[in-house]
Amino acid sequence: MDSDEADAHFKEPTMRFETVPHRGAINRLRTMHGSPIVATWNEDGEVGIYNVAQAMEELEKPISSKKKFGACKVAGFKHKYDGWALDWSPSTYGRLASGSNDAQIHLYQAADENCSTFVEETPIGLQGHKGSIEDL
Repeated sequence: MDSDEADAHFKEPTMRFETVPHRGAINRLRTMHGSPIVATWNEDGEVGIYNVAQAMEELEKPISSKKKFGACKVAGFKHKYDGWALDWSPSTYGRLASGSNDAQIHLYQAADENCSTFVEETPIGLQGHKGSIEDL
């Protein structure tokens, strides 16, 4: 194949993306083990939990006019301080932990198997640990 033939077969790559509404800058983002449930820590001290299934499905469809996805936020938990530490439990489905800049660990649990709602459990203060929790 000469270079003219190679150029004729070359196809410019296309990047696909969808957007979902989110307030503030994101400090950390974690997906729940490959599912469409996503958690974010934002700069305003809120942990938000989103179901981005509709946006992901849109990526599989042919390119068309852009849609706005407004109903994907499942839960939001406002804290006194923001943070960076955020991760889903590898052993308990629907359990999320976040660590904030005031040395607190917050636990959240899906209220049902569909992850349609979440509840926050009592924050845990680590004995002797006074600094920011950066990772879990």
